[in-house]
Formats: sequence, C-alpha cells, structure tokens
Amino acid sequence: MQMNAEELREIVIKSYKLTVLMPKPSKKEGKYAIESRSKFKSLPEALRQMEDASASITHFVKSAAYFLPRKDAGTRPDQMLPFMDRLLEYVNELNGSGVDAEKVREKLQYLIGYANWNADAICAVLTANGGDKAKSEGTIRNMLEAELKVVGAGDEVEKVFELVKGWLPYAGDVHSGTEGRDRGQWGQARTGQQQRRRY
Repeated sequence: MQMNAEELREIVIKSYKLTVLMPKPSKKEGKYAIESRSKFKSLPEALRQMEDASASITHFVKSAAYFLPRKDAGTRPDQMLPFMDRLLEYVNELNGSGVDAEKVREKLQYLIGYANWNADAICAVLTANGGDKAKSEGTIRNMLEAELKVVGAGDEVEKVFELVKGWLPYAGDVHSGTEGRDRGQWGQARTGQQQRRRY
C-alpha cells in the first residue's frame, strides 16, 4: 500500500495510543513481556480471512469484540476493554473518512501491526537494559525521535514519550488519575486537529 507522510504519521501516533492500553510489561524469567500477547498478535488474522474488504472489516470487529474481553490466565476482561474501545473508535474513524474499504483494511493492518511492534520493541529494550529506567527511557526516546521526526511529527515526540513512560512497568497506572485524563485530552485534541485538516 502506498501511504504519504501524513497518513503514516497518523497511524504511527495512533499505534502508540493503542500500545499503552495493552497490559503493562512484566518480567518473567529475565524477560519483559505483556500478558495475553497472543490476543493482540492474532488480531490482523481476522482482516485476512475474507477476500471482500468490507466483509473482512465486519469479521475483524466481531472477532475483536469476542476474543479481546474473554477472560484468560493472564488478564481480566476489564483490562482489555480500554484497548478494544479505542480500537473500535479508530475503525469507526476510518470507516467515516471517505476512503474505500480496501484502504481501511490496509490501514487497520498497519495500525495493529505497529501497535504490536511497539510493544515488542519496548519489551526488548527493557530486557536488554535489565529494566534500568534511565537507559530504557533514553533508548525509547531515541526510537520515537527516529520514527516521528522523519514524517514531520517532531512536535509530537515528547507527548508520545510521556504516554509511553506511563505504560512502563515502574510507572503509575496509565488508565487512572489526572495523568490519564490529560493523555485522553491530548488524544481528543489530536483527533480534532486531524478532522479539521480533512475538511
């Protein structure tokens, strides 16, 4: 799929907003990982199971709404709902953006793929640095600068970095308190800016 810098910038930023709604990384046997990783990793499969793009999106929504909140050994259903709600918001945004269903499907594949890559990369950084806070945050900041500045989103680096910091295993709960509300307001403001640009 061909995407311009504006489209890619939007997908990358939204992918981090999804990542931080996954369960926080935890350390097991010397490695950092997130619980119920397979639920997130399998999401793109539902988008590839039908040839018709519109049908595949409906199938994907049904699959996500069914599998994500289901209780398993690693997570409680309420831990998965913020991610699911945000993902469905993005599906609705894309469906209402005026692009064809095939483009929506492709953007969703990139969005979910990047969200998973983000989580894996951050867990790998934490593992490589032995969970060291300063070293891990330094590497993550460099990663964000390299990703975002090249697509013209250098002004978003600090905001995304603060979002990710709140998701790290030694930080407070990203879903609660003033910090969480501030992040939600930033997300809403960013969405509003994007909608105004489209019109």
